[in-house]
Amino acid sequence: MRIGMSANPLEHYIIPLFLQKFNLQYKNYDFTFIINFLVDYLSQLQERKIDMALLTSDVIKDSDDVIFRPYVPVKYWVALPSGHPLERHEAITFSQLYQQKILLPYTDRSLPDIFRLNQTFLTKLGPDQVKWVDEYFLMYDFIKARQGIGIIPNFCINKNINFVSYRPLKYKSNCSYGLTYLKDGKPHNIGWISTALEQVIKQNIIN
Repeated sequence: MRIGMSANPLEHYIIPLFLQKFNLQYKNYDFTFIINFLVDYLSQLQERKIDMALLTSDVIKDSDDVIFRPYVPVKYWVALPSGHPLERHEAITFSQLYQQKILLPYTDRSLPDIFRLNQTFLTKLGPDQVKWVDEYFLMYDFIKARQGIGIIPNFCINKNINFVSYRPLKYKSNCSYGLTYLKDGKPHNIGWISTALEQVIKQNIIN
């Protein structure tokens, strides 16, 4: 069974939990996790290179040949180095981030929701406050070094990292994070696989 994923901090954390949970039911099942750096999940599914993928609904919203199972609504969180003055707020607005160095995930329009968020930051705060980061593991490194404040979607947060505190960003997303697969290529045991993934994600996500 081949599962496409982006290999973000949450997915790295939940994969062992999922495998342990699934193998209690199907001990001889074999999984391969394929890291997708180019966000071409749809073509990989259509070309049968993967059987399913963990992704956000905005990536495949124009496709009518896939099934998407939503697990959680996407929300964005402000990742602060421990002891930061903004920790006193229950939620963070864009105006409260003025004059802060903001770490944003670099992306193009292939990830529409994050691209829209980035454009909102550029409009409200300006490019001088933004530092683009290629991956969330690097973003955590910058936060640990107190080189900025990270903006991270909930489906990428490993809440077990202990040098960071999180506050919700007052921003509305319109997509969900979940599992997708082709309508005409429904994987064997998809119900149990999806349930196991959903359970470990919901138990470990910040939402």
